[in-house]
Amino acid sequence: MTKQNLALMYGEQNYSSVAIEYLSNINSTVLNNYKSLFIEARERYKLKEFDIALERIERGICVCQSIQNVEYLHHFYILQALVTNVPAIKLECLIYNALEYFEKEGLMEYKIEYTELLADVFYSEDNLSMACKYFKDANKIKNIVVGKVDIQ
Repeated sequence: MTKQNLALMYGEQNYSSVAIEYLSNINSTVLNNYKSLFIEARERYKLKEFDIALERIERGICVCQSIQNVEYLHHFYILQALVTNVPAIKLECLIYNALEYFEKEGLMEYKIEYTELLADVFYSEDNLSMACKYFKDANKIKNIVVGKVDIQ
């Protein structure tokens, strides 16, 4: 667990290579750690190591299906779409389904993350109206979250 947390920290600071060192060790010995598989796949994606990322994603999807972990299935499916470079319009469908789940479960940080991601993908495809829509949506969600924090 400590190595996984260190890897997460390094990954969030864009030290993907260091994160992968920790995660490779975990994922070679513990075959069903879906969180480590996801983090490693995400870091491999950042480094453009797409084949390895896809292998980790496939393993993670199998694990999550077997234990019925819907939350991480959404994370894996979205990452898989990014790795395989699906068009923004297809990614939008995947993310829309995930956003509904995250809303229901109160996982607002993921709603923000994936809404911003979708905005970035639309922007990279020069679909500025959709990019603006999703950046605006992400900002609304952030304001709601901040409002909830202020109330409590």
